[in-house]
Amino acid sequence: TVAYAECIEMILEEHSSFYLKILNAPEKINTIKAIREITGMGLSEAKTFIESGSVIEFAINLKDRMLHKLNETKTMYEVT
Repeated sequence: TVAYAECIEMILEEHSSFYLKILNAPEKINTIKAIREITGMGLSEAKTFIESGSVIEFAINLKDRMLHKLNETKTMYEVT
């Protein structure tokens, strides 16, 4: 049962976050607003994230809402 519990814990850890990379944001201002609204990032932090193409880890509970907002703003992104 210890091995089973460890296995469950590993599965939960693997699915507790996701990684997001912005590839293209044609509606940059709306994309920045969406990122800030969902994550609580500051203006410069959200702008840098969108413009830099860096990958950021987010909590899994934000995924559906985040992707929905990004789709609304026609943002191209990569999720891993």
